[in-house]
Amino acid sequence: MIEVHDSKGLPAVRSAEPTRSVQRQTSANPLYIFGSMPTKTRLRRGLFVIIATVAVSVLGLTAPASAAPATPGIAVTIGATSVTPGQTVSITVQFTNTQSTDVNFTYESLSPDWPTSNETGLDFAFQSCSGNDSWCDLAGKTVEWYDNPPIAPGASQTVTLTYEVLPDSACGTQTIGFTFYDYDEYNSDTNNEGATFDAPPSTTVNCA
Repeated sequence: MIEVHDSKGLPAVRSAEPTRSVQRQTSANPLYIFGSMPTKTRLRRGLFVIIATVAVSVLGLTAPASAAPATPGIAVTIGATSVTPGQTVSITVQFTNTQSTDVNFTYESLSPDWPTSNETGLDFAFQSCSGNDSWCDLAGKTVEWYDNPPIAPGASQTVTLTYEVLPDSACGTQTIGFTFYDYDEYNSDTNNEGATFDAPPSTTVNCA
């Protein structure tokens, strides 16, 4: 798989199977996050995203993620608790700014949790993302995106993600669950916070 970056360092094109990898950038606010910030900030955030993506992937492959208490400002809703191969599941993620100043940068991702990563024969792939994302990258079982800042205090933004349990996936006792990661910058980028937690509930893959 080959990823091409544009002149600002933002991923632009990823070559892969059409149903397995999609990138989307909204036209309403193109390159807002990177285009309007100083070069030093773009490089810092670009490096952060690379590190965060690797770290979350390792968490899903090496050990069970702890089920942390509900994170203020984050609501994750799973559209179905049981499916059969060939069906799709929607996941809605709502981010609400609980700070007293604008949130200027938001990076979020979903990746398979430890039990899902160790399921034999389980096969699914993200197909689409829609809503308030300004950039979204879907690569197989993992999806990452930016919200569309600035986000005013008390305001919310919502992104809906859809994945398909592939027709040839194993079924019966398999479950699909995710580890969610969120990173935000606010107060003119001088403060930041991040959180990693399980995104319940899991979805069971039943046979027809």
